[in-house]
Amino acid sequence: MPCLPHDPSIYLDESTVSELVIDFSMRLRRNAALRAVLNRLVGNRWLEFEQGFGRVCESILLQQEMEEDLIDVFFAHFDALSADDLAEAGGVFLDACLASLPLHAAASVNELFEKAAEVLFAALAENRTAEAAHRARTILAAGHVFR
Repeated sequence: MPCLPHDPSIYLDESTVSELVIDFSMRLRRNAALRAVLNRLVGNRWLEFEQGFGRVCESILLQQEMEEDLIDVFFAHFDALSADDLAEAGGVFLDACLASLPLHAAASVNELFEKAAEVLFAALAENRTAEAAHRARTILAAGHVFR
């Protein structure tokens, strides 16, 4: 992978992103506060979750167009998550970033994901239509999270 578009000093290769995704997945599995909701949402399909989240990571980090099904999956399952669940998952992601990446890269990657989450939450607050999902996908692909 090339450098991050918003910070050319940070280079992430595929193995680094893969390590981050796997570490995040393992931390989620061990998190008692998220266990019940993840049993409903992920069940025993962790490999599928990791592959999908890996594609999300690459889309956001490399400023590539996000696949429609990834946004649709998020929208379909959002009702199952509480604000506390989302905050807890954000903390788990930050921990995974800090464990998997150098400090500067961890802060930068986490900041990007917080901005991406804001875009998705704004689209969800607006409405839950295909149009809102398409707009969120377009905003993410256009790189607005990098500004």
